[in-house]
Amino acid sequence: MLKTIVTMGHDAGEALLGWQKWLELEPVVNNLSLSLLSDRKQTRAPVNIWSAMEVDGDRMHLSGLAVQTSPGHLVNLSGMTALTARALAEALPLDAAVVGVSGPREAAKAYADAVARPAGLKVAEGLAVKVRTCRVLNTPHPVPGRLRTATLQDRDRVIAMMRGFYADIGEAADPSALVDQRLPDARYRFWLVEDEPVALVGHSAPLAGVARVQVVSTSRSWRRGGFGAAAVAALTADLLALGVQPILFAESADEAVNRFYDRLGYHTVALRQDYLLQEA
Repeated sequence: MLKTIVTMGHDAGEALLGWQKWLELEPVVNNLSLSLLSDRKQTRAPVNIWSAMEVDGDRMHLSGLAVQTSPGHLVNLSGMTALTARALAEALPLDAAVVGVSGPREAAKAYADAVARPAGLKVAEGLAVKVRTCRVLNTPHPVPGRLRTATLQDRDRVIAMMRGFYADIGEAADPSALVDQRLPDARYRFWLVEDEPVALVGHSAPLAGVARVQVVSTSRSWRRGGFGAAAVAALTADLLALGVQPILFAESADEAVNRFYDRLGYHTVALRQDYLLQEA
């Protein structure tokens, strides 16, 4: 008889030892899970990790992973079936500080429903994104300037532009620690016009041959000139030249953004959905 066994841990390094090869079987769908665990392993920051293993007689295999970076944050799901998602949710203690879930749409909905039902909560849809990837880049209309990798000497400028990016997306956190973690790994690039940084792009560390474009920000006085688009295209070209598959998350409801990525050659390969738990 098939059953699912769920275990909980807090050590990202230990989780990667047991789960990395499984996550890498679907490196695009599982990119966020890999990134969260890799970042927590590097920073040694606390993390909650639930792992699921399906057992059928004397056979067993890994079937899903849930990661919560801190209490009160969304639980992020790897690729998994709805059955595994429900098993992970049902294994949560009743006092778990879970406010919602983010993951592949079907699995995330199953997880949210399974958490909400016994607690008498309701489930509300949050952000929906399209997971897009590019194999062949369509170069956009050229604009003045060039791409340059940001260096340690650019720290103050990167932090200032990241603050602008955070303001645009409604994020109140200070980006300084994140920049200090990622800048030495050459994960930020400027679009320069006459040596003036007018746009900033950033990407996750390549994992299993996949890197996610995470930051796209253009200085307010330089917007609507195509410089952000040029920076994304140039970063995409750089990643492809390195043999890295670029991916990004595009908000499903933003038609203009999705048309832009269509034109660049990014196509949708998966859908992710946030579900929020609220008082009924």
